[in-house]
Amino acid sequence: MSFINIELLKKDVLYQTSEHSHNFYELFFLLEGSRDYFITNKAYSISPGMFVLLKPHMYHSTEGKVFKRLIIYFDDDFISQYLDKEIVSEFFNSIIRDSYENPKILSLINSLMEENENTDSRYRQNYIALKLTEIFIIMLRRQEQPQNRRYNYKNKLISDVMNYITKKYNENLCLDYLAKKFFISAFYLSHLFKKVTNFNLSEYILNVRLGETLKMLSTKLSLTEIAERTGFNSANYMSSQFKKKLGLSPQKYRKNIRAKA
Repeated sequence: MSFINIELLKKDVLYQTSEHSHNFYELFFLLEGSRDYFITNKAYSISPGMFVLLKPHMYHSTEGKVFKRLIIYFDDDFISQYLDKEIVSEFFNSIIRDSYENPKILSLINSLMEENENTDSRYRQNYIALKLTEIFIIMLRRQEQPQNRRYNYKNKLISDVMNYITKKYNENLCLDYLAKKFFISAFYLSHLFKKVTNFNLSEYILNVRLGETLKMLSTKLSLTEIAERTGFNSANYMSSQFKKKLGLSPQKYRKNIRAKA
């Protein structure tokens, strides 16, 4: 039996999800506010009009304050019965897609939200599949337009920088070093990184390091050891940045983990 679920959520306070994965697809669309997404050791800043596309078994977590989002979950059986497998595969080939608040996309999203409130479940899966397919095709056609080829090249460059940071987060990374590494000017890298990811470069590096810190706090490593392994200059600096970003100290976070164990 196929699985499909639409979930609409609005929050006006800090809301975090712990790292997790599941055996079905997840299509996240941000309607209002902002969210930070952490996906397999990469950080993404999500703004309204952007999709986050997760295939089964991809580990992810989110955090942020005021926001409103729509998530659609579906499994392989739903794809087999109601969708074109090749179209879904191509659409989910990217983790982040930006609709730039295209009116057609927003109209389709509104239709899905209305269906979520519809008490008549007859032909529901067919209706959702129809709207999803329209979204996929509109976005994929837009991607193939000539004016987007340069944008895709820029995305590839920034993706390479992000991959490098993910692998080398424990080293002394900075804007000038990364600019030389990728043979571009520091000004251009800073500007392009912000444009593509919505993060400042230094903020992204910090988020990757904090993501690794969260994982290591479940081990027996001391805060000093964790700071050394995650690229922070000291345990004190790591702790101050941790509390500033997450609202509690590493010690408190570790205590909470152990209390739940």
